[in-house]
Amino acid sequence: MSASDPEHSKQTGSYRPDRPLVCSELSYRPASADRRLTMGNSEYDPAFAERRPWNAARKPGAKRSFKPQQVWAIRFYLDRERRLRDRALFDLAIDSKLRGCDLVKVRIGDLVSGARVRSRAIVIQQKTGRPVQFELLEPARTSILA
Repeated sequence: MSASDPEHSKQTGSYRPDRPLVCSELSYRPASADRRLTMGNSEYDPAFAERRPWNAARKPGAKRSFKPQQVWAIRFYLDRERRLRDRALFDLAIDSKLRGCDLVKVRIGDLVSGARVRSRAIVIQQKTGRPVQFELLEPARTSILA
């Protein structure tokens, strides 16, 4: 029995006597040909065995937090380069522990009342919808005022 045989098409359910056969219906693929190919790579490709996954040497999970020396080094760099906005965002991120999407949505009005920076602020998280209260320490307050 061949793939172009009408009897085979009747058995597989693709044969309809009221219309002619289409080329895609004529091709017969065994079940083993339904293997899933990822990004166009085949397991029979010689280069496939040599290719490593992009995250092979990385550890999964959360990253380590910065050490105080690293935090001060970043602050020193941002001050030296006169990147005031980045320094304020960095200090705010350290104090609040907010996600990046929530951090960039913070407005000056959320942190400042009148001419002084608040000691505490409340931000509603985008992901959870819950309010997060945090304290602004002195380095963050001075960088926000700058």
